[in-house]
Amino acid sequence: MAIELGVEYHLGEKEELFVSAENKPRHTNELDVPPQALSDSRAVEIARIWAAGSNQIVAFRAETWSDPATWGIMLVDFVKHIADAYENLGKGTRNDILDTIKLAFDAEWRMPTDHQTEKQ
Repeated sequence: MAIELGVEYHLGEKEELFVSAENKPRHTNELDVPPQALSDSRAVEIARIWAAGSNQIVAFRAETWSDPATWGIMLVDFVKHIADAYENLGKGTRNDILDTIKLAFDAEWRMPTDHQTEKQ
């Protein structure tokens, strides 16, 4: 079961959509599937995050891991990839960027700026 969190779901304007070979709607701003995933028949997409209509739209496979702690490990790994990317863009050092992200994470955890609504 995939779960979507967010206030509104917008696909965008007609001209921003196209139909793939599998006849599934795609958005022109959709990321490509990484080559490593394409070459692994057992690969599975576990999450998508979109910014749409001033909202964060999240879809994920909750059943990916039986232990919810694994999501915490994945999120830390994801944040490290983000810090590496920012460092490569010249936006600071990896450690400074990780510290900034953790400060924002802790602040959001204590006092959320958004309240998600669950849609299944």
